[in-house]
Amino acid sequence: MVGLGTPGRAEFRTTAAAPAVAVPFTVHDFARHLFLGAKFAAISATLEAMHLTRAARFAPDRLRGRGVIFTLHHVRPHEPARFRASTHLEITPDFLEAVIRHVTALGYQPIPLTEVPARLAGPEGGPRFVAFTLDDGYRDNLVHARPVFERHSVPFTVFATSGFVTRERTVWWQTLEKTIAAVDDLYWDAGERRHRFSCTGRRAKAMTFRRVADWMNSVDEDWAISTLDRVAAEHGISAAAVVEQEVMNVAELRDLAASPMATIGAHTWSHVNLRRVSHDRLVEDIDRGVAEVTSILGHRPTVFAYPYGSHASAGVREFAAARGFDLAVTTEPGTLHAADLERLTALPRISINGHYQRTSWIEALISGLPFELIPHRADFD
Repeated sequence: MVGLGTPGRAEFRTTAAAPAVAVPFTVHDFARHLFLGAKFAAISATLEAMHLTRAARFAPDRLRGRGVIFTLHHVRPHEPARFRASTHLEITPDFLEAVIRHVTALGYQPIPLTEVPARLAGPEGGPRFVAFTLDDGYRDNLVHARPVFERHSVPFTVFATSGFVTRERTVWWQTLEKTIAAVDDLYWDAGERRHRFSCTGRRAKAMTFRRVADWMNSVDEDWAISTLDRVAAEHGISAAAVVEQEVMNVAELRDLAASPMATIGAHTWSHVNLRRVSHDRLVEDIDRGVAEVTSILGHRPTVFAYPYGSHASAGVREFAAARGFDLAVTTEPGTLHAADLERLTALPRISINGHYQRTSWIEALISGLPFELIPHRADFD
């Protein structure tokens, strides 16, 4: 991968007039692009096979567990776009409604996330449960998701990143997406030299997004975000305007919290990858996020979601730091079992992914069958 710059070198940044070095896409870039397409196709085929063979309907209780927690991000009507890297993070309100109808028809009882420990501790044989959660605090959660949940009397939890809500932080992946979507050439200067990525088609835009995202995840995240915000501004995209457009403000979060169906959870202050920062920063980011949400709403959040939430961003250290909450959720996939009472700060969730908006595939996921091939989360380090 071409190095895009290193922390501490911004003072040597070249001027806008400096010659740009074209960044060629490599065999690795093209192979990765093809692999992701093949991965989506393989997952779709597997879920469809489980549906057609009715395998999901006959999954044993040991796989189904007691219930599931769903992960969502954006809920909004589909809009054609020149480029969108976050398709997997958004579903339509109609599909959300279809999922609610489908899982309740299967006998799953919607419950608030806060009731999960009690349901896990309850006797065997009761109805399975489903808890809906949405990460980050996007405005469409208020505008499009809340009416669906309220119409069906379904509880839901929104994990608010307080720095997004207060406009102290920007949403880097959406800033990057909107910048790449807006240009045919991306000029990137992070201190050592000026690079040019050709972004004239969807495939080139997708490969550029992944290349820059890899860099964002390989250096200090705060520095990377400030660099991206500057680069975006040089291309006519305001990172502050992006977060203003996409995320609820203080008044809107309070409005959402007033819904009898809603619970607001904590999601840190900055949405930094907690596993990549010091212990002091880890504790500070969680505590600041809690304090700001408490100040906004007047009560302390009791549930927490790890930013990103995968094995690469949450492990034993992070689970220990979340012990002040009643429970904390990851994005590692899986169904819930009584044994999860022993790891309430590392609960799995099942993503309702925008690439797989079919209720029959959701049914396959909640059966637990697809997760037999995934390493057990007890192996988290």
